[in-house]
Amino acid sequence: MQDKQTPISLRERKKAMCRRKILRIARDSFEEKGYYDTSMNEIAQKAEVSVASLFNYFPTKLQLIIEIEHMKAEDFSRILEELSSETYSYTERLFHLLQSYLEDFIKYPRISYQISEFRAFDIIPQDANTDLREHLFLLIQAAVREGELAPETDVTLILEFFLNLGYSIVSRKISREKALEMFRTLLNFYRVQRI
Repeated sequence: MQDKQTPISLRERKKAMCRRKILRIARDSFEEKGYYDTSMNEIAQKAEVSVASLFNYFPTKLQLIIEIEHMKAEDFSRILEELSSETYSYTERLFHLLQSYLEDFIKYPRISYQISEFRAFDIIPQDANTDLREHLFLLIQAAVREGELAPETDVTLILEFFLNLGYSIVSRKISREKALEMFRTLLNFYRVQRI
């Protein structure tokens, strides 16, 4: 028996496309002018929707930031899926994902910093990037299970280290190259030596 999914109507597809367009425009506007200097009116105008429609999609500017964070997590999930279809080891997938993660911070430093600031003050819930954390956790566990990383690997340490490297770049504490080198060193510390 074939599982039949209900097709998405044209109206629903258009709404999803409009929503994604608004998020991209909000992300770009926040990056260009900053969160506080960007108005909902400006976003609506650039997205070519009425202000009322914008508020139907996103009741607050803060909701836009939260949804931008979810959009980033979806993008990373897509990248992970693409990496899974290749013949990469789990640690190679982690490294490729980190490169994409860091590129996002480099491309959108202002909004990345704003999100980290909101998180620090609990304005954005900590679970806003739960999907990314979960994917990373499972990926690191798989690397341990498959013998790429040692059984005593501190999965949480690698996870937190990964997530904090982006914020270190945004705050200009380290360069992208240094971040990649540090992560490679950490993975090598836990890597199982094959004889």
